[in-house]
Amino acid sequence: MYTVSLRNPYGKPDFQLTVERSASVGQLKRLISEQYPSKPPVEHQKLIFAGRLLADSAEPLERVFSGFESSSPLSVHLIVSAATAPASTPAPAPAPVNLPPPAWQQYPGNYRFGQAAPPPQVQLPLQQQAAAAGGPSLSLLFKLAVMVVIVSQGGS
Repeated sequence: MYTVSLRNPYGKPDFQLTVERSASVGQLKRLISEQYPSKPPVEHQKLIFAGRLLADSAEPLERVFSGFESSSPLSVHLIVSAATAPASTPAPAPAPVNLPPPAWQQYPGNYRFGQAAPPPQVQLPLQQQAAAAGGPSLSLLFKLAVMVVIVSQGGS
């Protein structure tokens, strides 16, 4: 008899069960599906022992575990794969998302590659640009510049 300690990567405590030396890997998987708390189906189980995946063969566990001491529990890692959906049921198509077209599609041609230029931007007169930006008006800037010139020449 072997005592097998099933370890899992899901943070659950180890689960121990006892199996005959003459049992096969397939029989061990059936025993796991009957006794393990989550009762994983045999076809979704992967068993790893000593760094190698155990194949579903008729080979007795006595040969699989040969060279390892049987007095202490043998650590076998249990991986349970997710159930797959039947192939006949297609997944529903995602709902279309209505987004505005990218900027490069809004203009005729593809200006990114030099085929056509985007429409020109409207230029505001300088006085309107300064007012829109919250800055001083153009006439005030002109008066200030004239005063700077006069003062720099020594006038008052």
